[in-house]
Amino acid sequence: MGRESIPSFRSEKIEELFRNRLVHLLARSVLDGNDYTHWLSSAAEIQEAIYRIDTYYEANGSLSMPAEQPMWGLVETRIRESNGSSCFSVWKRFSELRQYSHIESRIHAFDMIDPREFAHIVSLKAADVQIARALIWSYGTAPPQSVLDFWACFDQCGELIEDLADINEDGGDWNFNFWLYSYMAEGDVARSVIASSQILSRKLSALEEAHMNLPTVEGIRCAEVVQKTLRAGRRALSQCGMVFDLVGRGTILRYGEEPGMLGAIA
Repeated sequence: MGRESIPSFRSEKIEELFRNRLVHLLARSVLDGNDYTHWLSSAAEIQEAIYRIDTYYEANGSLSMPAEQPMWGLVETRIRESNGSSCFSVWKRFSELRQYSHIESRIHAFDMIDPREFAHIVSLKAADVQIARALIWSYGTAPPQSVLDFWACFDQCGELIEDLADINEDGGDWNFNFWLYSYMAEGDVARSVIASSQILSRKLSALEEAHMNLPTVEGIRCAEVVQKTLRAGRRALSQCGMVFDLVGRGTILRYGEEPGMLGAIA
């Protein structure tokens, strides 16, 4: 039996993720033609399975482990069918993604998310794209730790920046992000905005330091990437007040407060 094709909307989302996080570009620079084609197929299928879980989170006010488990099983199956089936770093990132699912469960239950947790949470939240990135290294020798650290930091900066860029969409479909965590959990939007902006500032500084620690050739190759990320990060920080504005205007609502949702929950 052949694989079902990836729905077009998920395919576009995967393409955007891999492009924005430069995973495509990295894979092309590391892998030859056949390995790249195989990597792309496997990485896209794994990410598509992960996006099924994301869709479930966004569509449901309460989460059910029996409902989630088959979807997690599909992610595991697709990893086992990939070149990363015996790659420790791929499974490590999968474990981190499972840890992030507990954060989603807490938010759906409106548990308090302490801002001191944010630095750890952002590392977990980037685990999906880190699976795709770790899969690249499974085709050959893993790079130096400084290279791995650089891309991990780059992905975490990307999560924070993209979350703020998506704030209008997230407020409309109850898709939680860093700029909304504390607000959704306990109603204090200031804690979300202040903590998220502080974490982004620290991650941007960490990205600069990680860049300086790269081998010379890698450092030169990634210089433009770093500068673009720093500019995007500073722009995001200058715009973080929009969260206050959107909450004040009633654009961002908790699950169940949207018109028509109360009946859907009952």
